[in-house]
Amino acid sequence: NAQNNVTHFSLFGHLDHALKGKYLLNATLRRDEASVFGPANRAGSFPAIGLGWRMSEENFMKGITWITDLKLRGGYGEVGSLSNNGPFNPFSTFRTGPGFGNYDLNGTNNSAFLGYRQGTLGNENTKWETTVSKNIGFDLTILNGKWAFDFNLYQNDTRDLLIPRNRINTEPTVNQPNENIGTMRNNGVELGITNRGNIT
Repeated sequence: NAQNNVTHFSLFGHLDHALKGKYLLNATLRRDEASVFGPANRAGSFPAIGLGWRMSEENFMKGITWITDLKLRGGYGEVGSLSNNGPFNPFSTFRTGPGFGNYDLNGTNNSAFLGYRQGTLGNENTKWETTVSKNIGFDLTILNGKWAFDFNLYQNDTRDLLIPRNRINTEPTVNQPNENIGTMRNNGVELGITNRGNIT
């Protein structure tokens, strides 16, 4: 895929398995490449795995008739982001034009020649911004599907945040590249309640 001077290439593999209808596994491995990073960091690999246990299929749950389905689940996954990393971020560029590269070689102030000066500072060391997600929860359905409850406890950690570099005042005035700095954490609880039936 090539769009706006950015090239992407992705491969992924996926596995789903259910043992006896009650022990559940899904796993994914994804490998992404993007031209917005330098050659050494162009590719990133991002795994994910989810496990589930359908307790309602166990013999010790068969006598509880009001539970239609009960599943415990947990997951871990990583995903990469370009985070608006521009197509020229790895490269230093130069520019020309009146006011950017003029120089009077003859000293007469009326014979300026156009030259080039740096316009953008490149950074080949940036790499994929990565978010690691972890969650655990359950799905419960009761009364032949009339009520459903979904509970999820999650934590998302983002590392190698892509942020524009701050220019040091003694450096030339040129556009700055992104660099990987900092982390961010989001966590919380999700609860969903669904009713399937007539309220009145």
